[in-house]
Amino acid sequence: MSQKPKPKFELTGAHISLDLTNTVDNRTSDNPVDNLRSYEDLLAFAEQGGVIGTNDAQQLARAAAHNPKAAKRALEEAIALREALFSIFSALTQGKQPSASALDRLNQSLRQAGAHRILSSRHGGFSWSLSAATDTLERVLWPFVLQGAELLASSEVANVRECASETCGWLFLDKSKSHSRRWCDMKVCGNRDKARRFYQRQRSL
Repeated sequence: MSQKPKPKFELTGAHISLDLTNTVDNRTSDNPVDNLRSYEDLLAFAEQGGVIGTNDAQQLARAAAHNPKAAKRALEEAIALREALFSIFSALTQGKQPSASALDRLNQSLRQAGAHRILSSRHGGFSWSLSAATDTLERVLWPFVLQGAELLASSEVANVRECASETCGWLFLDKSKSHSRRWCDMKVCGNRDKARRFYQRQRSL
């Protein structure tokens, strides 16, 4: 029997926690589309983003198949985390103070993820890693939580931008030299805006 193809995600955020917030297409339009519709979608996204390896993804998929209720809870946790991250980063791009509820939600996930962070000796030095709690379906979320918190606490957070398209709402880390990037993807939202402005100019002639 042929295997169901994994969904493909656009990873244009230049940071994995921002890519997680971008799993909603046309977020600020009247018809947003959520691309995380199942735990399998979440695993596919995490694997594509390099957060987990193929073996881990397969192991978690098997565990989810044996415990669909736990998989549903893990997906709900992922959605809640995603929306908290979006709320916080989006507020910052507008020069606003993030809501206390969104920050509390992130800290709740951070406490859980932080409890599984361990220090490992490697190549004569030390590095942080995450313990392999194989029975916990939420562990796929821990890298998003930790890296999102690290970005918020870093100077790079000043370079987080929200796409200038009125209907997009995607977030990205602006790594351009001038830090003046406006679009999540020039080929998509940038060209779409150019076409819209051209159409408006033609109508006004």
